[in-house]
Amino acid sequence: MWQAEPLGKGSASVLYADGKLYARYENALVALVDAHPKGLQVKGTFKTPTERMPNRTQPVIHDGKLYLRAHDVLMCFDIHRP
Repeated sequence: MWQAEPLGKGSASVLYADGKLYARYENALVALVDAHPKGLQVKGTFKTPTERMPNRTQPVIHDGKLYLRAHDVLMCFDIHRP
């Protein structure tokens, strides 16, 4: 229905949860987006401290936590809404 410029560099792993898309790019950028028929709306972005490592694994959400892995580093981010 629409096209948008990528937010990060390289390919992205995308996860859908709680009505939002979580996109994780190869350059360690993570983006939270709302996707609507009229376009996407970026809710927020951040970079993980693993920019120089492979960032190609699929993100996982469990019990309000976002888990990201890069090579031998495992990161956990609290995304639970109060």
